[in-house]
Amino acid sequence: MSLLSLITIIPLLFYLVDGYYEKNLKKGLLHVVGFLVIGLVSILLLKTFSMKFAFSIPIIILIFILINNKKN
Repeated sequence: MSLLSLITIIPLLFYLVDGYYEKNLKKGLLHVVGFLVIGLVSILLLKTFSMKFAFSIPIIILIFILINNKKN
């Protein structure tokens, strides 16, 4: 396991610690599971669509921002 992999685990541990101190460990575990699912889906999409997916992410984020601004 490389150092970069270990660095990405640190925020997950903070979610668990925060959930423990807030007396809501279930929320911390849900954050960890959500992070892992989103990471797995992102990796699978990158392997499937290669750089087309990576370049489309900023465009997708911009569209979501514009949609949310129109709702408000």
